[in-house]
Amino acid sequence: MASAFDYDIVVVGGGSGGIVSAVMAGGLGRRMALIEKHRLGGECLVAAAGGPPQLGPYLMASEEPLRAIQCVQHPWIDDFAACRNAAMEQAQGDWLLWLEAGEVVPPATAEAVWQVVASRRDWQRAYQLPVRGSVHAGVREQVYQLRLHPRRADVRFVGRVRERLEVGGGVGLGIETLGYPIVRSPAMGQRDALQARAERSLRLAELAMAEQGESADLYNELGDACLTMGRIGMAARHFHQALQQAATASPEQLEAYYGLLTCLDAVGPDRHAQLSLVLSALETFPLDAQLLVALGGYLRSLDYLPTAVRAFDVAFREGQVEPRLWHLVEIRELAAACGASTYLAMNRPDSALHLLEAAWRLSPSSGLLPRELAATYRRLGRLGEAERMESMLREELVDAVLDHPDGGAPGAARVRVDPPGEVPISVRPAAAEVVERRSLARPDC
Repeated sequence: MASAFDYDIVVVGGGSGGIVSAVMAGGLGRRMALIEKHRLGGECLVAAAGGPPQLGPYLMASEEPLRAIQCVQHPWIDDFAACRNAAMEQAQGDWLLWLEAGEVVPPATAEAVWQVVASRRDWQRAYQLPVRGSVHAGVREQVYQLRLHPRRADVRFVGRVRERLEVGGGVGLGIETLGYPIVRSPAMGQRDALQARAERSLRLAELAMAEQGESADLYNELGDACLTMGRIGMAARHFHQALQQAATASPEQLEAYYGLLTCLDAVGPDRHAQLSLVLSALETFPLDAQLLVALGGYLRSLDYLPTAVRAFDVAFREGQVEPRLWHLVEIRELAAACGASTYLAMNRPDSALHLLEAAWRLSPSSGLLPRELAATYRRLGRLGEAERMESMLREELVDAVLDHPDGGAPGAARVRVDPPGEVPISVRPAAAEVVERRSLARPDC
């Protein structure tokens, strides 16, 4: 590998998130290459009005860091892999960190990435990072994606859509996980942006399928796009096709189940149809936490309370997630909260409190559990402990406003499991701010 290089980091996408990330890194003394195929700044910054007012002065005041950014134009040819490969050809550094337009790298993540690049000169390793979406009813979605890898001649992207890294005939890449997140900006969840991305994804998936034939992955992409566009019947047909194409127990099969459950939720709650489908999915994925929480929500809405509690309890104690699919970060804590809410509906407040305290001991930094604990303490007349939890909630709210004055990071979600006392969430994260996104986790509890 080269011992000297022109750029430390390459940012792909010159929208508001890409520019801010590049400027932050440039301000820390890193040499940046920023690659944008259209207009630097994205639609909101290029427009005469409507953009974030704090960004304009910040960019103008950052003239020195901006000199470290190289903007490269590349024609859009309906192929994400081709654009990423063209970006890699411009990079001269040893490592590449990929961002989507609208994503932001928090300072702690930037520092962690730099430490990896500076201290681990292992050209056979790549790193997946959590990509986090917005907060729904106190819970946030995320998915783990391969975003940091060494620049090697035998590493290339393939795929018009849902592009992925492939390694040529040389030594493969070992995958490790960095727990520091990349955060999606709220603008990525706006209806117009989702609609535009869905229309593009639909076109690209159809082109890819015409070229390479049917696959579960492409049918899931078509289903996602149709779901976002409100074409629920067409989305369901694509997800059914994905189920037929997918290998048993594969992430593609699980994603197709998530999609079908979301479709059922979107057309109106048919609890018996949802129950039948989620039980079918659990035959293959018996410990999937999101399916279990959805099952508990469906059972509770049908007044099968003891069975619903068991589903929530298994999700809390034994539940697993598929990290390569969108999932709720606090899915196990949500399961405990839903189980506790169901115990309260059964007039068993002591059992509810026992479950919540067990979850709190395991996840003392949870943002979801203090609210449920405070309400349960009050119900049992333990006012001092209730006030302590409520004070903690107030402090966390102030911290959240200070950290995210724009309302928090962006999001994703899907298949409904409504957190206790809240509007339903959904079980999938990806497609719907219209129907909601696709993480199968929102039970009616």
